Amino acid sequence: MDAFDAKTMYDAFAISVAAHPDRIALREREARSLTWRQWSDLVDRHRGALAKAGVEPGATVALLLDGGFDTYVFDMAVISAGGTAFSIYVTSSPEQIAHQVRTSEAVLLIAQSTRAEAARAAIGMVDRPVELWIVDSADEPVLDPEPIPAPAPRQPDDVATLIFTSGTTGDPKAAELTHGNVMEALRSSQAMVPLDDGCRLLSYLPPAHIADRVLAYYYSLATAATITIIPGGPKDFLVELPDARPEILLCVPRTWEVLQHAALEKAGELGIADFRDAIRRGVERVRAGEREVPAEDDRAVFAPVRRAMGIDDIKLSMSGSAPIPVETLEFFAAMGIWICEGYGLSETTGISVINRADGQRIGTIGLPAPGMEVKLSDEGELLIRGPLVMRGYRGNPEATAAALEPDGWIHSGDLATIDDEGYVRIVGRKKEILITSSGKNISPAQLEQAIIPNTDLIGAVVVVGDGRPHPMALVTLDEAAAVRRWPDLAGASRETLAADARVRAEIARAIDSGNERFSRAEQVRGFTILPDVWLPGSEEMTATLKLRRAPIVARYAQEIDAMYAGNRQPV
Repeated sequence: MDAFDAKTMYDAFAISVAAHPDRIALREREARSLTWRQWSDLVDRHRGALAKAGVEPGATVALLLDGGFDTYVFDMAVISAGGTAFSIYVTSSPEQIAHQVRTSEAVLLIAQSTRAEAARAAIGMVDRPVELWIVDSADEPVLDPEPIPAPAPRQPDDVATLIFTSGTTGDPKAAELTHGNVMEALRSSQAMVPLDDGCRLLSYLPPAHIADRVLAYYYSLATAATITIIPGGPKDFLVELPDARPEILLCVPRTWEVLQHAALEKAGELGIADFRDAIRRGVERVRAGEREVPAEDDRAVFAPVRRAMGIDDIKLSMSGSAPIPVETLEFFAAMGIWICEGYGLSETTGISVINRADGQRIGTIGLPAPGMEVKLSDEGELLIRGPLVMRGYRGNPEATAAALEPDGWIHSGDLATIDDEGYVRIVGRKKEILITSSGKNISPAQLEQAIIPNTDLIGAVVVVGDGRPHPMALVTLDEAAAVRRWPDLAGASRETLAADARVRAEIARAIDSGNERFSRAEQVRGFTILPDVWLPGSEEMTATLKLRRAPIVARYAQEIDAMYAGNRQPV
């Protein structure tokens, strides 16, 4: 039986274990690895421990674990016991952990020993009994696993996991994804881009992120793949790539931007003087509709850079989670790496619309995935329907009714257009439109995406201007990029970096370049460089790297007022 035909995640897992018991399933460079048989053996032992703890079929277990390695073992153990497992971002506060434990109706929280203090504090905030396991790793079960019960039968309609929404506009909601949702997502992916059995995958995003779950953990279940896990996440991404050499590479836009600048640096290190000119020629070819890279450019210019970076074996590259700049897509296409930009929600199992590997239309998010339908509401909001749509929000029928129409259409919250050939283009967030004092409607996201590719110095940018005469920008810096460019800034304070004339000139240049795409009424007229860093899971940024606009505007109200009062450098 083909694992893609399995009805549940555990069925797919069992098929892969039987077919390839000695193949490496999970690995960390110079740390540890597990074959498919070893992973299965650990799953069995933890299932025995869960049974001893009284975790019954249908129960929910929360995971507060540092890395994908331990998460994958415990997660599949819960699934094999007939339960529902979900991950919590380790950057969450005790209050946020308590909210998710409470909302999920979890009976057990499994937390890494490094997160014990936050876990205990969170449990104390939940007004019902919740068992807590503190673990160092998944190498040994918490309780004596004997006797080990047989795997519990599950059905496609049973809930496999919960994905908590970003919470940009309120408390995060728990989207219930079923085994049927997950298996349909895997079949849909394989139908669009068939991949070989045993491909190499990369896991660097947190396991609470739907993209990591579907395109690393879940996809491996059906392909008996080898997953290289990067415990350090994005900060170790560039260092680990040459070892992992993935064949499928899914990155959020910010990571693709980091890779873009890294490619330029690598070309310099390798002494490839023609690299920028070859990129320019390649972008011209891409814009002319040509896909092939001339052999002389590929062999002498691009191949050495791809090989040195560890991206030379890529068969499928994707971008999701947020809009990616067109310039970044064109840059990699010029190198021979065509990124399939896609679009999905936590509520649609991470997949809805995607560009196919052989039919990208840069600037769009592609065509509906197999079995999925899209249409626009009267307001221009993208509506989605199909087998990947969640069952609903756990314990929140009001929110479910607001998001899901009775006939199955789910509201995305994004404004879009659909061309005559069915390609979808996102043009803004329904609730993220600035209206200037002159009545001009402006999408801040479009302005931000036009600015970011023009420099590697920007960590994040937020365009403001609701009710104001014109847009302005708040900017945070990528300190490492600034020091690489100007070594004399090493050790400087954030305030010093933000005030440096060279840094300010570079940010102004990037904004000027971005402004060229927009009318005068839409252009950003000034900026402030903030001496702050917005980390994933902070008040300013969700764990999935989405900006929390309302809290940002509230926190930096004085800085915004000062910009409009003329106390900041104009662009």
